[in-house]
Amino acid sequence: MYRDYKTTRISVFVIISLLTIAGAGCADDEKVEPTGLLKEDEQMERRSILAGSWYPGDSAGLRKTVEEYFNQADLPVFDGRIVGVISPHAGYVYSGPVAAYSYKALYENREKYRGSTFVIIGPNHRTAGFNKISIWAKGRWRTPLGAVSIDEELAASLLDELGSAAVFDKNVHNNEHSLEIQLPFLQYALGEDFKIVPIVFGSQSDAVSRQLADALKKHGDRKDIIIVASTDLSHYHPESQAHRLDRKFADGVLSGSANELSMRLQTGQCEACGFGAVLTLMRAAGAFGADTIVELRYATSADVPAGDSSQVVGYLATVFLDTGKDTKLGDNQESEAESFSEEYSLTDEQKIYLLKLARKTIEDYVKNGEIYEPKAPDDEKLVEDGAVFVTIHKDGMLRGCIGQMIPQGSLYLSVRDMAISACSRDHRFYPVSPEELDDIDIEISVLSPMSPIDDWQKIELGKHGVWLVKNGRSGVFLPQVGLNPGWTLEYFLEELSSQKAGLPRNAYKDPETQLFIFTVVLFDEHEFGLK
Repeated sequence: MYRDYKTTRISVFVIISLLTIAGAGCADDEKVEPTGLLKEDEQMERRSILAGSWYPGDSAGLRKTVEEYFNQADLPVFDGRIVGVISPHAGYVYSGPVAAYSYKALYENREKYRGSTFVIIGPNHRTAGFNKISIWAKGRWRTPLGAVSIDEELAASLLDELGSAAVFDKNVHNNEHSLEIQLPFLQYALGEDFKIVPIVFGSQSDAVSRQLADALKKHGDRKDIIIVASTDLSHYHPESQAHRLDRKFADGVLSGSANELSMRLQTGQCEACGFGAVLTLMRAAGAFGADTIVELRYATSADVPAGDSSQVVGYLATVFLDTGKDTKLGDNQESEAESFSEEYSLTDEQKIYLLKLARKTIEDYVKNGEIYEPKAPDDEKLVEDGAVFVTIHKDGMLRGCIGQMIPQGSLYLSVRDMAISACSRDHRFYPVSPEELDDIDIEISVLSPMSPIDDWQKIELGKHGVWLVKNGRSGVFLPQVGLNPGWTLEYFLEELSSQKAGLPRNAYKDPETQLFIFTVVLFDEHEFGLK
């Protein structure tokens, strides 16, 4: 698959490496004792902790394995200088065939990329309590294919620019495998004629991702730096579900907007163990000139002989290119994302269709226990994914209300499913009876796509709903909550932080807190004379 998107030119291969368990996916937090490490006073050389397990332990066997993967990779035709890569990082038997796509283009043009610096970024999987950024700043790293030197000048500069947010903690790196897993591919492609800056994320929050991206962008004038983000995608779902989740992630990457991908991740539309690394690549790419994103290969752990289709891990290979276009990745993307929710609306015809669908669904289910199977409408907007609430009133009083904050399928089918739930599964009420059907009124709330916002003061009380996310906790208020008498924007957000998300009342002001806004298209049967 080949797509052009607004990109910016990258010259730093930041290998944003994400971790996988010794097999198909990511490792649990556990202490792993590194083997073969030299003493600190002997050169600061980190030796492989994966040789003989995640990949072959001898030079000849490892070289042959990588060569076979390269030979199998059938690259699409594309032009331009590679300035960024997304690559998986599981054991080679699972992810190696996909990772080879990310690196084969380097091999085929190795004279062009010799001498590059690869900034390798991955998440912390094994050092409990570590929440900073760790940059390995001196010495070299060794695998069975040889040793690779650290770009000490760049590493020192990044440590200085990041200040208290970053440290050089060897123990974090010694226990981590997500960075090392990329090296043999680079060594096969370029020999030992390149340098690296290994970086481990302790926290993958948006705030930390932006910090690192901002530090990297200051080196955008260096033409020898390449950014590579390595991550696995969804973990341990049935294959069909994994494909749906992973497509959302891949399309988020191809959108060229880090905000769009972040929103999809935070709202549960997709998942990736190294998402912070990918977001960093996307945010830094503009400073290095990337203007095009090309998806090279997608597969899962079920696509290899050892795979199990009942619990799979997704893998993606993608390159970011500088093809010389004027418009670069990231140009205007941040502001466009914030205005997207303002543009969402439905026509009267679309509203009437959805109301009639809800009424028919409720009547069939209440009278006969049957689930209505409507024909897919011709209207493109109605078959797009959509999040919706269906509310039932009787004599002006609430009789049932069920909805979803995250789109889980086509809008028209979501209305059908929420209508069934509202009339029969709202635990606050008895199911609607056939005798009540003539007395109930139906109201539908369709949520716009969520958009990230970087300043809470941009929220308009009573107009915007807000989804707040921090440290795995989240809460949401619909727009109408802000219409409570006497509520200010600050009080609205304080209540959202404490009442809904279980966080301190001022959590909405924390730089690590993510805020997403949305609007609601609200309509009912009375509005169109259907009742």
